[in-house]
Amino acid sequence: ARRYFQDVIKTSNCTYAIICLINFFIKQNDYLNALKYIIYLEDSKIPLEFKKQVKMLELYIMKELNIFFDKETKIGKSYNNYQVQFPDFS
Repeated sequence: ARRYFQDVIKTSNCTYAIICLINFFIKQNDYLNALKYIIYLEDSKIPLEFKKQVKMLELYIMKELNIFFDKETKIGKSYNNYQVQFPDFS
């Protein structure tokens, strides 16, 4: 599956294929490769219908890697991101 999605990405900038590849890496617990593709998507223009999905994947990866919202990954501190970073366990 990985090779297939990487081949699709080489032939065209298919956002859906990149998202599938990110999901593949997450299922393999390969969060660094998933993050690499998240950053790639952040640098490119993605269709509006995929933006929310990409943001949720991005947040999940950040939580798994325990790295949050640095300038290098270009993730803003929205309300939802703040809740994930500083959960209220009261």
